[in-house]
Amino acid sequence: MFSFRHFLSILALVTALVPAAYRAEAVTQNQNQELQPREEQKPAPVTAVGKRVARVEGVPGKYVALTFDDGPSATLTPRVLDILKANNARGTFFVLGRNAAAHKDILRRAEAEGSEIGVHTWSHPQLTRLSAERVHDEISRTVNVIEQALGHKPVVMRPPYGASNATLVNNIFDNYGMRSILWDVDTLDWKHHNPARTVEAADKHARSGSIILVHDIHATTVDAIDSLVKTLQAKGYTFVTVSDLIQMAESGTDALVLQRLRNPGAALAGGATPAAAPALPQFEDDMIAEAVEDDEPEQTAMAAASVPTPAAPGAAVISGAPSSKPAVAEPATLPTAPALPEAKPIAAAAKKIQVSLPSLPEPPTLIKTAPVQRREDSLTHKATEQELPALPPACELPPLFLDNDNMVY
Repeated sequence: MFSFRHFLSILALVTALVPAAYRAEAVTQNQNQELQPREEQKPAPVTAVGKRVARVEGVPGKYVALTFDDGPSATLTPRVLDILKANNARGTFFVLGRNAAAHKDILRRAEAEGSEIGVHTWSHPQLTRLSAERVHDEISRTVNVIEQALGHKPVVMRPPYGASNATLVNNIFDNYGMRSILWDVDTLDWKHHNPARTVEAADKHARSGSIILVHDIHATTVDAIDSLVKTLQAKGYTFVTVSDLIQMAESGTDALVLQRLRNPGAALAGGATPAAAPALPQFEDDMIAEAVEDDEPEQTAMAAASVPTPAAPGAAVISGAPSSKPAVAEPATLPTAPALPEAKPIAAAAKKIQVSLPSLPEPPTLIKTAPVQRREDSLTHKATEQELPALPPACELPPLFLDNDNMVY
């Protein structure tokens, strides 16, 4: 006879068997999964860096580049290098060729301590207003000076004032192997000359991959560098060169950069391969029409001292120049006039030559019927009247020509 005790025994048996079946099925599933090939781990994303860079995207970590323009200065740039070395930081120096030629020892020291040297042209003109020959001269002379000092060509350049266009960017890269480097953090150190504001601007706007703009020709800027570096390092940032940022973005790793930080004298981590012997760039006419957008003006002490002159015929002009004090092309040198034949000495006995002078015209007479001008005497505040002289015959005046700055020429 089936009793309640039998029911409880069967229920206990079923309760014990069901979990065991589920456990066996789970083990079988796990074994099947282990037999299947595992999906390979995806590598870190790689970012393609263009020929014109304002900020490097895709940097794997908190890295920034501190860039210095317009040097080297005989006294200020060594102070900057001392500060960078003391803080284990690297910089990128965009030098003027005429300054670099006089201070090649500073270039060699900067690179030996891990910093990078780039081109900022020979004399800081606005490249978009120069002919192809002038652009080639400004860049090639500076490249040659850097190569003489360091033994290799630079791989980065910065156009003065940030003024450029697509044709310039492409031709500079194709002919010289140099990327055009702008910036995304402008400290405006050249304008306010306030160390605290320079540090504040970098602290407020810097982020991973940022390119910070300062100038190593102002003592007030140099006074800000130590605090600027320490402030960002306290937030976890590491100061590297521009080429380091590019190499990290393109490779997806910072291994080579970290290795170079431990060995400052090692070769640069990245950058384009410079051309062996750059020929004269073939700049096209579309310089005039195609302008790079969002170029911020870069101001220097040299820009304030420059006197604007009309652009040379055939020069490439960018509409809406990005600088409030644009530099322009220098006027072409006029050919030297031929020497005049030497005058023969006049004999001592030569007779004096009398020259008759034309008689002066009679002074204008007052016309009784001329218009009467009323004016108020400044002392007596009484109205007085005076007769005006007769007007000369009307003559045609040449038209006035106004340029964009309302200057008459």
